Amino acid sequence: VDDSVDVNKLGVVISVHKVEGVFEGFLDDKDLIKIVVNNVSAKNVGMTSNFLSHKIVDNVLRKSKKILKSKGQSVRFLLNTKTATVLGAGFNKGKVNVFGLFRFDGKIYLTTLQGVQNIDAYSGRDFKKPYRDAKLGMLPPKLALIMINLAGEGKVYDPFCGTGTVLMEGLVQGRDVVGSDLQDVNIDGTYKNLEWLVDRFDLDVDSKDIDVFQADARKISRDDFEVVVTEGYLGAPKKGNESLIELKAEMLEIEQLYLGFLESLAKSSTHEFTLVMSVPVFSAGSKRVYAEKLVEKLEPLGYSVSALIPSGNNLELESQETFLYKRKDQKVFRKILRLQYIPR
Repeated sequence: VDDSVDVNKLGVVISVHKVEGVFEGFLDDKDLIKIVVNNVSAKNVGMTSNFLSHKIVDNVLRKSKKILKSKGQSVRFLLNTKTATVLGAGFNKGKVNVFGLFRFDGKIYLTTLQGVQNIDAYSGRDFKKPYRDAKLGMLPPKLALIMINLAGEGKVYDPFCGTGTVLMEGLVQGRDVVGSDLQDVNIDGTYKNLEWLVDRFDLDVDSKDIDVFQADARKISRDDFEVVVTEGYLGAPKKGNESLIELKAEMLEIEQLYLGFLESLAKSSTHEFTLVMSVPVFSAGSKRVYAEKLVEKLEPLGYSVSALIPSGNNLELESQETFLYKRKDQKVFRKILRLQYIPR
């Protein structure tokens, strides 16, 4: 990457590296030690690789430390290069060097760590905001940012704004945002969160100028937006003892809710737009319950699925239309869809 890349705008990317050199063939321990010794510029030093074992990395760092010490340079080597470790050692204050050695297509790339995602900022926006409601599903801020990036440029509209997570992440990235929700209490709560965000992050925007209004998503009557990013109703909180029949019945109701919303959105829109949305997937033991027929019902309305990872990409990644966001032991997963709408 170049020096202008801001990792905190990428969402899905935890860290970014800059390529400093490319090597053909094999590098032995002496070569690796020379690279470290000649390029150290900070008190704390780490190394990460996609082909070197932990044992080799540890050996290279220990020998490098011995050579540096003999030259009068005191360094401390990091036992791992996890985000929390690197940040805790003072990366943002210039106190950490992390070297990367990555092998692709028979070549070895020497890199230096340029940026690390600020995980504390995400946690702060998630857990310290004044208005939270666990019943609303609590969309993770990082996932909200990923969805915003997937949607592309332009004014962001969230018609199920809840506690305002999508709007907050949009504002942090400098985007124009607008939101609506069925419940008045969520409108008040979202404004509280936006006021808190603007004050805490000293954003150049007046929270009172942000348009957040009460509306049923199935009765939308505006189209002053470029992209739609949203997470609607994920269903009632799950205890894990629900029957498969109960889950399928609830999913059918949720599918109808989303279908009504998307139909209303299509009727009110006079222009093309991209929509990224999170829909629920219920976990029932070894089985999963989806809104299976949602996508096929949307095609007559003018929507088409836009692959999150298109075929023929230059990253050699497998083409993927959707992805599933889940955490261990959760009963409800999130399926992320990206849709393109073209008026008929």
